[in-house]
Amino acid sequence: MEDTGVEVSHILKRAQPSRMSNITQQEISGLKDLQKNENVLILPLVKGNSVVVMNKSDYQEKIKWMFRSQLITDNNRTPLQELHWI
Repeated sequence: MEDTGVEVSHILKRAQPSRMSNITQQEISGLKDLQKNENVLILPLVKGNSVVVMNKSDYQEKIKWMFRSQLITDNNRTPLQELHWI
């Protein structure tokens, strides 16, 4: 039984993670183009393993609205601090 555990351990150490993607090469190329566009923001969502793609000016207006509505306070950390536009 111990030999089986050692064998499994060796197999797992040699295993390579899958390099397969869940998106096509065309979609990868499109995402790279979006990343180069300074008018587009690609931000990670707070929860989950997802991102949002948004027009930069729309994002700025939404953040300003949230500050005016007091949905965000100075104590909350947001991606806003990375933009350097306030």
